[in-house]
Amino acid sequence: MQKRGREGGIQNRVPRPIPGSSSLTTFDSQLSTVDFPPCYIPISLAMENAMPIPQELLDILVCPVCKTPVKLAPDNSSLKCQSSTCRRVYPVRDDIPVMLPEEAKIAPE
Repeated sequence: MQKRGREGGIQNRVPRPIPGSSSLTTFDSQLSTVDFPPCYIPISLAMENAMPIPQELLDILVCPVCKTPVKLAPDNSSLKCQSSTCRRVYPVRDDIPVMLPEEAKIAPE
């Protein structure tokens, strides 16, 4: 169940049992609820609203080791250095490129 928060955003609401009730499945007519902040969105809901990395960002990203442009992998899970000598592959986590050399893997030739 969802409702509009004070700031106008939608907040998730979870029914909770009536205090003193013997059954956990008994709810009052108003559905007593607990509000969670918007950051507690189920992963499945967050993933269907996932945004791809903007092309403007991809245009300026380069490998931090060799300064060669990187290219997004077909599955959007990594960025690959275009240099034939570097071959580093940087992960993308939660739609954020992790451009740290220690996080990169070396792609096979």
